[in-house]
Amino acid sequence: RDFGLSIVVAIPTGVILAALAALIIANFCVSSDEIYFAMLTLAFAQILHYIAWHWNEVTGGSDGLDMIPRSTPTLLGVTLDLGTIGGFYYFTLILVAVALTTLWILVNSPFGLALKCIRENAVRAEFVGVRVTRYRLAAFVISGAFSGMAGALFAPFQRAVTPEAMY
Repeated sequence: RDFGLSIVVAIPTGVILAALAALIIANFCVSSDEIYFAMLTLAFAQILHYIAWHWNEVTGGSDGLDMIPRSTPTLLGVTLDLGTIGGFYYFTLILVAVALTTLWILVNSPFGLALKCIRENAVRAEFVGVRVTRYRLAAFVISGAFSGMAGALFAPFQRAVTPEAMY
């Protein structure tokens, strides 16, 4: 199905929608620890897979979406030829470089230091004043946003996407 979105619009839309979905799911999951967190995230993954499998009007159901176009958008006066695999490769390479740089900045920031502290010992992090639940929520949403970018790049690359991709 063609929703009529240029890839320049589709990628930020995918990132924002995935971050919003992650925010909703995270509100249920981040207050739980360890095995309960894992079980809740798996349960939400199954719910989303079920929705994707049965919502034919939007997702194409079990057949998924096919014939996803690779457009030729113009960005800042430059026409990007994403119809060829080489053009799409370099476009993806640039986005991945930006994403990796962003993640490097996040990991080496005070935010990243707080996440490392939480990973090592959440109880001690809470004791020294780190709001563990808020940091976990933020990490969950950031993860969802980057997953949304990956999905928004995967669909035009494969030119099709099925509910199995949600696994």
